[in-house]
Amino acid sequence: MNTNIDSLPLIEPGRLMLNIPVPMRDGINLSADIWLPPSTQGNGPWPALLLRTIYDNQEARYIGWVREFTTRGYAVIMQDCRGRGDSDGEWIPYVCELYDGYDTHEWIGKQDWCDGNLGTFGLSYPGFTQTLPATLRSKYLKAVAPIASQQDNYGHHRVNGVIHHNVAFAFLNMLGRSMQYESLKHFDQDTFFFELPIDTAMEKVSNTHPYYKGVMEHEQYDEWWSSYSLRDKYHEMAIPSLFITGWFDSLSNENFKLFNGWTKKAKTEDARSKTKLIIGPWSHQIAPWGRVPMGENGEYADRTFGKQAL
Repeated sequence: MNTNIDSLPLIEPGRLMLNIPVPMRDGINLSADIWLPPSTQGNGPWPALLLRTIYDNQEARYIGWVREFTTRGYAVIMQDCRGRGDSDGEWIPYVCELYDGYDTHEWIGKQDWCDGNLGTFGLSYPGFTQTLPATLRSKYLKAVAPIASQQDNYGHHRVNGVIHHNVAFAFLNMLGRSMQYESLKHFDQDTFFFELPIDTAMEKVSNTHPYYKGVMEHEQYDEWWSSYSLRDKYHEMAIPSLFITGWFDSLSNENFKLFNGWTKKAKTEDARSKTKLIIGPWSHQIAPWGRVPMGENGEYADRTFGKQAL
């Protein structure tokens, strides 16, 4: 049945549950907003789609996704990662996503509004929150759809050992509970940016930021990086994935690694044969919903790097 989503109300009574606590194995509760399909899709149970994010689970772009998916009969769960938004605990990049993701999968699959089928989606960091817990193989998880994600953080923060300070520093900025750069108050930015060498500049960063220090100290791929990596875990993947990236995404090469690893080494034939990769003329912020006019997008100066980009 064709449905004009613009003719439907965004929220029907009883179809939205805000700030629902999802318990983790260590007693921490993660906050989730749950959007159920409109009455045109019946009374459930429904298949579910999960996005786990560090950016704010009520961002406008996410609401666009919600409307698209709920009108097609999916329950949508938008969860703040540990230590972010309304969720409890402390956020240390990547550290808790393995078990927090799996515990969330198990919780969703057991809810009376879920029919036992779960998929995941999300762009950038929310892409990584999908792939790592997929190695634990919740029986409810049927597919993942990471957009502009990465195989591991070594490839994200370093290229053959050369550090991307802009990427690592972005995570340092977000070590507070929100995107309001709370952590920047811990050190003098001017001193940091003008201090040389970099090793000395790092002394200006508070000891409360062990992740950034780890990125600086581990120049080569080692156990510190492998604990958050997929490169030696593809054999644990039992479900297919849809990878999406752009030609001008800084992580495009990481998506090629993901696709090759998944299609060659995944645990099941279903996971290997049904995994797909879509690449378009986009940068990291791929259009998250709706039609994408590729010709027009392909002409943007920040993507073509022509004279107008200078």
